[in-house]
Amino acid sequence: MFFTDKGVECKDDCYKKNICSKKEGCAYQNLRRLVNLFESSTKTLDICIYLLTSKQMAEAISKVKRKGVKVRIIADGDMSFCSGSQIDILRREGVFVRTKKSPFLMHHKFAIIDNNILINGSCNWTMQGLTGNWDNILVTSVPDIVQPYSEHFNMLWKEFSEQSVLRLI
Repeated sequence: MFFTDKGVECKDDCYKKNICSKKEGCAYQNLRRLVNLFESSTKTLDICIYLLTSKQMAEAISKVKRKGVKVRIIADGDMSFCSGSQIDILRREGVFVRTKKSPFLMHHKFAIIDNNILINGSCNWTMQGLTGNWDNILVTSVPDIVQPYSEHFNMLWKEFSEQSVLRLI
């Protein structure tokens, strides 16, 4: 998926349930693809993210959590509390969230669905990233690509111990 500055034309459609009339390069359609991928989770959804402010993506994550999917999020500690961040909201809904106090950024932007599908790219999961920046997201189910990301996530999950779970605001 490619995102461009022209996505801003479809920004209002991102908040609606109907499909944008624009066919190619529609930010709404890219967002819907991502939401649909999240909602296709049946067992696990592992997310390693710098910034998540997209309410649509957060709602999809909440939805799969409510249907019994094990959801784990590793997030940047500072950005988890920035304006509009959905991370603490998800944690309050029972999603397992870990961060780490560090001078370095957790700058990854990937998700693994059921240990079979990888979503990875340069795009921050924000409305700006989804509708106003030149960014990309690759979705693959190639095991030789998915497996190293899954192993890396699990290594980070152990490193970001439970003691680093997000604080209450």
